[in-house]
Amino acid sequence: MKYYTINLDANNSTAFIEEIQSNMSKVGKEFSKGEKIKFKEPFFEAIYTTESEGFADVLSVSPLIVNEKTKNIIEATGVSMEFFDILLKGKKSKVKKTGYFIINILNNINAIDYEKSKIEFYPETDIINSMSKLILNNTVSSNEIFSVEKIKRETFISSNIKELLKGTTGLTFKDSTEFSKI
Repeated sequence: MKYYTINLDANNSTAFIEEIQSNMSKVGKEFSKGEKIKFKEPFFEAIYTTESEGFADVLSVSPLIVNEKTKNIIEATGVSMEFFDILLKGKKSKVKKTGYFIINILNNINAIDYEKSKIEFYPETDIINSMSKLILNNTVSSNEIFSVEKIKRETFISSNIKELLKGTTGLTFKDSTEFSKI
């Protein structure tokens, strides 16, 4: 099965998330661990800018912020994840928008085939410095949506999920073998 990364469609995005605020101190780190959020009533608010009236189905891929239609598609897959309401607030207009969700994917797996991938590490560490080619190992075979240990803030999806998300606005897909950013 082929796997893809979800990327923001910068050419067709309608609103750009500039900042995410929360009553949690480390939103980015919490959402890249693949662990349940332990904070009792997390509150999320995103500051956005927009040039138009409309909003795309997907507003951010790091972390993943989607509308209810996209949430329902993803939730129906049965993949282990958490969904939290996020309030969108216009930077200039202060217009507030609801109906969007921030997604915490709980499926974070060790999926890198280090022998076939082209990866450089920082000296004397296991931290990835750069990557020119990513090959996923067999641990991904039964996973539809997941994040990969050591690759922060990226969502990987199967070709099945890609088909389900066809027609969803605000995102593009890139073959995981072409993944090269860190």
